Amino acid sequence: MQLWKIGLCLVALSSPALADRLIDERKKPPEFTAEVAGPSIFDLERCVIEYVNIGKPWVYRQPDRPGEVMLVWDSREFGNTTILELKGTEKVAARFWGKNKMWEVFQQCAADLGAHSSH
Repeated sequence: MQLWKIGLCLVALSSPALADRLIDERKKPPEFTAEVAGPSIFDLERCVIEYVNIGKPWVYRQPDRPGEVMLVWDSREFGNTTILELKGTEKVAARFWGKNKMWEVFQQCAADLGAHSSH
C-alpha cells in the first residue's frame, strides 16, 4: 500500500475524535474574549500562527464565510485542545478555549499590529 493511502486512512480515523474534542471544548464558556479594530482577520491569523512555538494549528475556514476562521491546536503534549475563533471584518471578535495562555499571544499580535482592543 502506498504511503499516502496510509496517511489518508490515519487522518480519516483521527478526525472524529478531534471533532468530539472541539464540540466538548466549545460547549464551555470561553477562557478569553476580545474585540479588536485595526488589523484584518488574516493579519491576526498569520501573526498568531507565526508567533506560536507549540506547533502549527489546523485552520478551518469556509469559502462562503471569509470573515470567520478557527485555529485549532490539538496538542497531546500539553494535554489539551486549544481553539482560537476569529470573526469579523472591520472589528475582529476573538474567543479562546484552552488551558494554555494562547490568548496572550493573540493580545501581543493585536498590539504589534496596532489594534485598538476591548475585552
